[in-house]
Amino acid sequence: MHQLFARNDVIVRAAILSNRTFIKSAYLYFKGWAFATKTGDWKWLADLSKTESEALFSNPSLPDRFVINFFEQGDVWQALDDDQRFFAADCMCKTLLDRDLTTNFWDLDDTTSDVLNVAWMFARMAPVTIPWAYLLGGLYSKLPPSAFSRFGALAVAERWRPANQDGDDVAVEKSDRRLGHLGPYGSVRSGLAFFAAVNNTSGNETRNLIMNSEDVAIRCGGYREFDFTVDEITSAISLDGGLACSNFLLNARVWRRAETRAALEGACGNLSKDISYNWSFLKDYRDLEVKYKSDVPAWFEGEKFDDVSQDWFLSEKQIYQIDGIIRNSESVRHLSEMIYSQKSALALIFWTIVISMVFLGIRLSG
Repeated sequence: MHQLFARNDVIVRAAILSNRTFIKSAYLYFKGWAFATKTGDWKWLADLSKTESEALFSNPSLPDRFVINFFEQGDVWQALDDDQRFFAADCMCKTLLDRDLTTNFWDLDDTTSDVLNVAWMFARMAPVTIPWAYLLGGLYSKLPPSAFSRFGALAVAERWRPANQDGDDVAVEKSDRRLGHLGPYGSVRSGLAFFAAVNNTSGNETRNLIMNSEDVAIRCGGYREFDFTVDEITSAISLDGGLACSNFLLNARVWRRAETRAALEGACGNLSKDISYNWSFLKDYRDLEVKYKSDVPAWFEGEKFDDVSQDWFLSEKQIYQIDGIIRNSESVRHLSEMIYSQKSALALIFWTIVISMVFLGIRLSG
């Protein structure tokens, strides 16, 4: 394999670096994949082409110790320049969720929890810039929080604020209360607050610190994890609107009880009234309702459940289909010309019937 790699054929080298079985075993037996002049020498990483780097750092079978070394800014990190570090981190973050993140507590050599820990703790050391904030904010919205970890997540969250209060960072950071979107820095802070909530060992002290924070991003982390009453959900949505709603939708504790689900459903309906039909909080609620009904039916025992799936919402593709059918149909065009020569009320009826028939035809054809 070393001889093949030494040929300097980009395609061959990328194939080797993307091979899951080889990469996992090579690290254990060759300590540097035998591509270095000596054990522990990672300088060859800096000489990889972008194609080769993507193949390597996107490989979900990268050994845990290699990933840990990178996120702890060890030898692997130090071998790369700033642009290469961001590219490598971007590749690894995209595939981190494809890794086997199941921890075996009986295996003393198991390092899965360490991978989760360093990915979260990376916020302590990562450069505080807009690109890195987008990267970590996206990762922390999906990454499972590691258990039994203590690194002062709320204190670390304070790092993630725009350095220049008059620059582009502040403009980008603005959140959208109506649609429930935080800015990139706020997304990192929210993720770290969620981590702190999950790893809460101080009871109401941490909860109060998070929920009474003046920072809406920190509160959003709490909305995603803590238990809430109906009144608390109503008050939170009154205060933070879509930002609270979008995080309550991710909170399994809210979904466990019929009364809190009903409060969330009502809020989703109210907040969706002035939002585009192609996406809404209520649509997200219905999608998650179907999922939870399937995954945890015990939560819905004794309730009448209407299976309102996402199929009843028009996708962008279906909108184009309808538009294309109407625009390209000669018969529709001739009929429309005839009816438009009559009263406008008849035209309205005609188009209502046509669009309804087209929509029904697309639904029936799957």
